[in-house]
Amino acid sequence: MRQAAAYNADRIAVIHGSQRITFRQAWHRGVQMANWLLGLGLSPGDRVGVLEDNSIEAQDFFLGSAIAGIVRV
Repeated sequence: MRQAAAYNADRIAVIHGSQRITFRQAWHRGVQMANWLLGLGLSPGDRVGVLEDNSIEAQDFFLGSAIAGIVRV
């Protein structure tokens, strides 16, 4: 995703209903989520149970947990 954000920054990465976010925005939101998760005291390799809907925020969590090295279960 980091490469996609670098090479396709202004292209649309995620569409949900009328919402559209670019690769740059998706990467930025993912990094923010990763920092938030790590700030909660989670560490790379920790497991987090997830129940999510189909939303932009779910994508944020998906990417953020990957960036932080947190395992979604």
